[in-house]
Amino acid sequence: MAFVAGNKTLTAQLTEIGYSPADITYLTFSHFHWDHVGNANLFAPTA
Repeated sequence: MAFVAGNKTLTAQLTEIGYSPADITYLTFSHFHWDHVGNANLFAPTA
């Protein structure tokens, strides 16, 4: 499933599909460009 962000925040996009940042257990970064790691601070320190 693909998502087009437009002007919606990450939290708003997660809410639309029934999730919140607290529901995310793991984060995986393909590389550390800003467009791939932005908003990582929204997730729990253990994610």
